[in-house]
Amino acid sequence: HQVEEQLVQSARLAAIGELVAGISHELANPLTSIRAFVQVLHRELGNDHVQLDKVKRAVTSLDQATAQLVAVVNRFLTFARKEDTHLYPLQLKDLIDESIGLAGHQAMKHNVKLINQVVAVHPPVQGIRPQLVQVFTNMIINAVYACEGRPNSQVVFVDRLVQNGRYIEIEIQDNGRGIDPENVAQIFKPFFTTRQQQGGTGLGLSVSKHIVEKHQGNIAVRSQAGVGTAFTVTLPIYTA
Repeated sequence: HQVEEQLVQSARLAAIGELVAGISHELANPLTSIRAFVQVLHRELGNDHVQLDKVKRAVTSLDQATAQLVAVVNRFLTFARKEDTHLYPLQLKDLIDESIGLAGHQAMKHNVKLINQVVAVHPPVQGIRPQLVQVFTNMIINAVYACEGRPNSQVVFVDRLVQNGRYIEIEIQDNGRGIDPENVAQIFKPFFTTRQQQGGTGLGLSVSKHIVEKHQGNIAVRSQAGVGTAFTVTLPIYTA
């Protein structure tokens, strides 16, 4: 059990490693703003006639920029830390939004559009929040790399109730380069990766499969080389 937990944590830290470029970009914007507003304060406070309205505006903007920094850092700290392993009712739409928040800059950098069409009216699933966010974040990272260099690239999340409403099926569809037929059977095997060049560890999908199955769910894939890939994650509805 401890080895399983360590493997999940290792895969999560590997995902963070892949998202570092996006994190640095997210931090750079508010840091640049903070520096600019500090310079405004220096100028104003050095004047004999301080313009209080300018000082107030700069302080307000500083407060907003630092809040933005704290939000970015907290998002990644929450993702990285070891989690409470109790099952809770979780809204899928929120989980996907959180995953998009983590991997959004990665997608933007590669001109890939992320579209969350998961509906909020469906009942919650039961799960461990950071682990399910890890699964969907990993799906986004893989899809973004698959879409790299292709025009009008997008990753779409859709969901539907299945098995008489006892499960929700989430489909993650991309219009990337697809998976070669000989690799489809291999992709859930530990350490199998086609992304050695980009630092892929081959842990992401195998650990995602392990997490989903531990949640009494299922994960499947269908793909067509040159057309795109769809991963389907099926999870049970929360029962109190």
